[in-house]
Formats: sequence, C-alpha cells, structure tokens
Amino acid sequence: MRSIYAYTEEIDDLEKAVAELKAQVEKEGPLLMHSYGIVNCDYEVDTARLAELLKAEFDFPVMGCTAISVLNVKQGHTDLCISMMVLTADDCVFQGGITKELWEEQDLRYVEECYTELHSSLPEKEKLIFVYTPFWENIIPDDVTYCISEISGKQVPIYGGISSDGWD
Repeated sequence: MRSIYAYTEEIDDLEKAVAELKAQVEKEGPLLMHSYGIVNCDYEVDTARLAELLKAEFDFPVMGCTAISVLNVKQGHTDLCISMMVLTADDCVFQGGITKELWEEQDLRYVEECYTELHSSLPEKEKLIFVYTPFWENIIPDDVTYCISEISGKQVPIYGGISSDGWD
C-alpha cells in the first residue's frame, strides 16, 4: 500500500483548492487498483461544496471531517487548510460509510447497522477500522468505539479521532 499526501492553504476558492490537491496526487504517480481519500479541513470550509468537488474530480471514495488543526511531516502543525491523504493499493480494499444522525444512546444501533453493511461488502475480515466521531451532547465518543469493538469481535484495531467545530 502507498499513501499520497496533498495539502492546500486555499480554503475560500474550493475549485482552486481541489485542483491543487488533484495536481499533488497526480504528481505522485498512478494510483493502484483500490484507492480511498481521507480529508481534514478547517471548520470554515463549505464542506458540502468541497465534497461535491472532490467527488467530481476523484474516481475513488473520499471521507473526512473538520479539524481544529492538522499535523503532518511537511508543514508540522497547521490550521486554515485542507489536507488529503490518499491510500492506494492492489492488495487492500477500502470501504467507507456514515451512520444516521446519533442523538441518544439508543441511536448507537445506527453504528451497528453501518458496520454490518460495510463488513458484509468486504471480501474478507477487516484489518483496521478508521472512525471519526463528532462530540455529541448525549453520547460520549468512547461509546461509539466500544460499540464498534464489540460488534467487530474485539479483534480489529480501531483508529481515528473526534471531528471538531463544524460538526459536519
């Protein structure tokens, strides 16, 4: 598996921002059979518009969330940016999904439904679960992690973070 990192400080002109991200990804060479993008951006970014543009420019799924800041080797600590990591491989399959909105403890069933749908579409048992959880008033983010750990059989590493600010 290879990872490709792209970054832009352009957060107002999203067409320009996505063009910069795409140019950086393309510069790293051809993508392999399976690819998946992970995006973090400042909460002031129009995330709905960014998602539309990313979908139009890239022929692989992209997930992401708002973040207070981004850490990376090239820039160190940054904010007011959009960063994108593309995972690409011939021998890995990537799946992504989003739950229905979670407001109450009983809504954790949506986490289970999303996991079950994604799990059943994979050719074999998942090797890593990557999760973004927003911070809710009535649900502790740990509860989401524990729920996924339980339904996945407690044998799969879970990694991720808490989205911030924009809550989208």
